[in-house]
Amino acid sequence: MHKALVTFLISIGCTLPIQASTIFFTQIGSPDVFFGTFNPAAGGSLTGITTIGSSPNGADGILIGPNGTLFFAGEGSNGVFQIRQDGTSVPPLPSFGAGTTESFFLATNQNAPDPSNTTVFTFNNAGSIAALPVVGGFLQPGTVSSVLGPDKNISDVFWSPTNQAYYLTGNEGTTGDLGLYNVATHTTSAPLFTGIPTAQEAVFDPFTGLIILFGDGQVDTFNPTTNTLGTPVLLPGATAGTTCGGGSTGQLDAGTVDGAGHAYVAGCGNLYYIDYSSTHNILSLSNIRESVPVSGGIKDVAVIQVATPEPSTITMVVIGLAGLGIRLRRRQRA
Repeated sequence: MHKALVTFLISIGCTLPIQASTIFFTQIGSPDVFFGTFNPAAGGSLTGITTIGSSPNGADGILIGPNGTLFFAGEGSNGVFQIRQDGTSVPPLPSFGAGTTESFFLATNQNAPDPSNTTVFTFNNAGSIAALPVVGGFLQPGTVSSVLGPDKNISDVFWSPTNQAYYLTGNEGTTGDLGLYNVATHTTSAPLFTGIPTAQEAVFDPFTGLIILFGDGQVDTFNPTTNTLGTPVLLPGATAGTTCGGGSTGQLDAGTVDGAGHAYVAGCGNLYYIDYSSTHNILSLSNIRESVPVSGGIKDVAVIQVATPEPSTITMVVIGLAGLGIRLRRRQRA
């Protein structure tokens, strides 16, 4: 593509599909947080893996925070930590314990008008949820509440674009429930779905407008407008109904998206990469590959979201610019 055209596309808010991205991740049995550069070309590679922080006892869920930071769950450290993405602040920024409960996955409302003033939630998968305010971009001490309602042992919370909160109850290698969640009262509804395999972690995908579900070696979608599930797909090399400790190198329970039609999924021994930027269908096996074996495995993964237009949008812009160029040349000749 001509350099002037690329410059123009960027100037009007269009960006091109990413070629490489920085991912952040936690590992099985490690208290550390890492970053590395993932390149999807030629089967995929993860290079430059660097430790950027740690907790005293374990690390699990991870989220992109404001102002170039990350949040991660301290697991047995019973708290949530905030660190710099570039690793310049090690040890981590002050961590704030969320009571005495263990901390696994993390969640925050992607609809918050100001991510510098929001709330991070974490769960112990045993009936407790901790809410930690983020004020001015920095994590504050949190409070622990008991989950009320028919489903108590929730593992994750996610939000629809209309700000409706939902919950999941799955654990690694197991099925779970999906239902509505009242964030103000920490109360679950009667589940909308029970016994679904992809009920451990979920993330809203702005590229498709769907919720992407991860769990039990599988990926699925949830449409919050119609309250319908897709048909889950088992990722290559994964084995449903097993855990990492059970010997499966492909088992997974977590993943994320970059907002441009790419997903990164954590397997016990692999980083899966799904490119659905052309098909808009994350559940197509042809878009999925078991990209990179990672020594020590990956527990949870985060990536900075990018604002890339749909391929059809770029095509329309290019066609329009081409037509404009033709008309200008005709006028000049006239």
